[in-house]
Amino acid sequence: MKLLLPRVLPVICLFVLFQSCSKNDTLVTLQPDATSVSAAVATEWMNLYRDIVTSEGKNPPQASRIYAYGGISLYQSVLPSMQEYRSLEGQVDGFTGFPRKEQFGKMDPIASANEAMYQVGVKIFGSLKAENKQKIEDLHNKYFDQRIKSVLAEEVQNATDYGKMVAIAVVNRANTDNFATTRSMTYTAP
Repeated sequence: MKLLLPRVLPVICLFVLFQSCSKNDTLVTLQPDATSVSAAVATEWMNLYRDIVTSEGKNPPQASRIYAYGGISLYQSVLPSMQEYRSLEGQVDGFTGFPRKEQFGKMDPIASANEAMYQVGVKIFGSLKAENKQKIEDLHNKYFDQRIKSVLAEEVQNATDYGKMVAIAVVNRANTDNFATTRSMTYTAP
């Protein structure tokens, strides 16, 4: 038995090695877990949206849509880092075209959320006062600069690309759900 084991063991090891290297293997990229990441980026963006809604005097129907689009953007942008969660595509009527995480490699959830909220904010708010435009730029730059210093540049780039694609899907939905009609609605307090 002792003589058989040294002869058979190398053959078994080679067999296992070659079997594990088949062309049908699928590369799986593990994303950082969003539950271990600070929610500060989400909180700051939603607070900024609220401040701009107030400053710009947005009417309630428009404000509610802005908050909804912001929330959907945040959720979808960090979805790759929430393994047990599902996309809103197919769950919320009219939301289609969200990117597939498999196309982007490893991503930083903070950079993705930052980019999605920036892109949606720039497009959804429409024309803004100069100081509000600057607040959007400043918050975007704050988180982008922070992430580029603390995370691999490739992860930030992947996340930024992903966040942009999420924003495109959200804005496309806004363009088809009569969001533009809310801009001219007036609100009279009771």
